[in-house]
Amino acid sequence: MRFQVLATSLVGLVLCGPALAAAPPPADHPGKAVYDSHCSGCHNPPGMPRAPSVETLHGMSADTLKAALTTGKMQAQGAGLSREELAAVVGYLAAPGADDTAWLGKTMCPVGARTVDLSGPETLARFGIDFGNHRHMTKAQAGLAGADLNKLEVAWSLGFPKTTDLRSQGVIIGSTLFYSAGQTGYVLALNSRTGCAKWAYSAGVGVRTSLTYGALGPKGPKAILFGDSTGKIHAVDAATGKLIWKADGRHDTNAVLTGAPVLQGDKVIVPVSALDVARAMNPAFECCKAHGG
Repeated sequence: MRFQVLATSLVGLVLCGPALAAAPPPADHPGKAVYDSHCSGCHNPPGMPRAPSVETLHGMSADTLKAALTTGKMQAQGAGLSREELAAVVGYLAAPGADDTAWLGKTMCPVGARTVDLSGPETLARFGIDFGNHRHMTKAQAGLAGADLNKLEVAWSLGFPKTTDLRSQGVIIGSTLFYSAGQTGYVLALNSRTGCAKWAYSAGVGVRTSLTYGALGPKGPKAILFGDSTGKIHAVDAATGKLIWKADGRHDTNAVLTGAPVLQGDKVIVPVSALDVARAMNPAFECCKAHGG
């Protein structure tokens, strides 16, 4: 039973990345001049190491691009753009229909099969596996041994539209796989056997961190916690997908959330990353003011 749950979840995650085939925008688009002036040096061939190609940018949604330029890694570059230039370059790069949510309807489980049972085993409740962050599961915990790996077969796959990377580890409770659809801004409670969604929660912006599961205090509800691209921590009811609370997890605005939050007793511990490295290309930025925490 547990072998099937974990194996199904692993295979589903491996195949999540969809192929991108966005049509190039017209050459006379008003955002092209902004892109050529401010972005092409890093994103056109041969480009900069780790910088996504312009073809990859054309596969991203408008929300993803805007978040990167205003609150994410490219905010130093975005700070030099006027509101009109920002809107133009996002419109130039964004994939048509990238923000369409029609895919959610096709992903949802039948109405009578959307109950999330939280009484099952907590196979994977946090990024570090345990509070020592050992990143190791025993055969008894996983229901899966090394010798079983060559027996795995594809059970299902799930692709997210206009998504260029997946950066989150999921949570497995009983027969439910909680997983972040990254740049779409959705966190899903998936049936680990079929891949259909029991609920879908919209963060409104991209999700950056891995997920954490646990009770919010001794008598609190079981929740899924994660950080988004604007530095907010979300606590979502694991059974229903409804927001319980949302709060800024940063100690200052020159920071970003990357690591998964940790639940310990009645506290949520939030690892914070510095963001100076992304702003160093701005000659007006005073270096080394930000720090992790």
